[in-house]
Amino acid sequence: MKKGEYYRYEFDWETVGQDGDIQDHYHFFSFDSQTTKREIKAQDLFGSVDLDTLLPYGCTTPDKDGKYQVFVLVKDLWEVDEGLIDRMWIYLNEDNELTEFSYGSKIPAFVKEFFKIATTCLPRRTTHECT
Repeated sequence: MKKGEYYRYEFDWETVGQDGDIQDHYHFFSFDSQTTKREIKAQDLFGSVDLDTLLPYGCTTPDKDGKYQVFVLVKDLWEVDEGLIDRMWIYLNEDNELTEFSYGSKIPAFVKEFFKIATTCLPRRTTHECT
């Protein structure tokens, strides 16, 4: 990375139409290496991705119109003066595990930890009940 560049990450649900085109995005958690566990708790990240209800590759069951959602991890490269300059994605594999970003970029340990938190169901949750 060059001076003035930094990475931001996002957990995202992509809505995919019956034709396979991405129709919408729901970015529900943005973070970087400075994000704290206190911030995670404030955003109610725990258990927000219930892997037990997903089909392989992080997909939800299609609705009556054939639309479904896919879980995606997005990695954005930002430059202080220019803004967003590059974007990479990770889609889950057939076992609903993170693999590596497009372009072969490895996943940092803190990103793996946040994914684990997002996919961990806690007892007595009040929202996003896990099965």
